[in-house]
Amino acid sequence: MDKAAIIHYLHTHIPISKAMGVEVVERSEAAITLSAPFAPNINHQGTVFGGSIASVATLAAWTMIYVRLKAEGLDGDLVVQRSNIEYLLPMRETFTARCALNEQAWQRFSSMFARRQKGRLHMLSEVYCGNALTCRLEGDFVVSAP
Repeated sequence: MDKAAIIHYLHTHIPISKAMGVEVVERSEAAITLSAPFAPNINHQGTVFGGSIASVATLAAWTMIYVRLKAEGLDGDLVVQRSNIEYLLPMRETFTARCALNEQAWQRFSSMFARRQKGRLHMLSEVYCGNALTCRLEGDFVVSAP
């Protein structure tokens, strides 16, 4: 999937991504970077709302898995099972969330999915504002065959 197809899918099927102004900055087989502008994600203190940060960080991990599933012709229901987020710094401008896929973890997931029609991946998203790391989200995502 190219960037345009990914963003079209997200904006159509996950409407909050459109309301938040999420865009795809970078996409490869191994990593994805999403961005969101400051204005629609501002809170009462003039910084980016924590819920927006968590949403974009979660969406980066979810999208990385979704894109890889599609690239390999796999179909399944993809959900976040649990996540933990650590906010490091406040943000006052456009921010990005980057998630890279660990190839060994993907291979373990693929084997489990082939055997059980269900698999789990532990993912890490890092959120940046400029060059500063501002947040980390770790989460477990589950894919079940439809």
